[in-house]
Amino acid sequence: MSQHKRHPIHPRDSKPRQRGVRGNPVPAAMPEPEEAYYRGHFRDAPYYSSGRDWNDYAPAYRYAYLAHAIHGGRRFADVEPLLARDWGGFRGASRLLWVEARGAVQEAWRHLDEQALLRSGAGR
Repeated sequence: MSQHKRHPIHPRDSKPRQRGVRGNPVPAAMPEPEEAYYRGHFRDAPYYSSGRDWNDYAPAYRYAYLAHAIHGGRRFADVEPLLARDWGGFRGASRLLWVEARGAVQEAWRHLDEQALLRSGAGR
């Protein structure tokens, strides 16, 4: 039976010196095109909570990028308990509780899985 090491996620893990899955550097921030996309669309997402703003959702999307760099290749459902546990230490000034942030993190995770599939050639 395969055992996965449990890697806690902390805000300090976003420093580029950290190594993620397959030795890839952990992103210090999400790429600008993705950030611009999420910034322009988060209010239209089904998980959007009325009265919240970009400063609430940005940490959730960034958290997904950080967590995916560390745990990529694993299903979101498999790492969700770890993500939920560590969200409070990463969210900064975001007012979102995990139940509100979950949708944004999951959407970004799905996007990153799709990108990885395309890069591997499996999505062709």
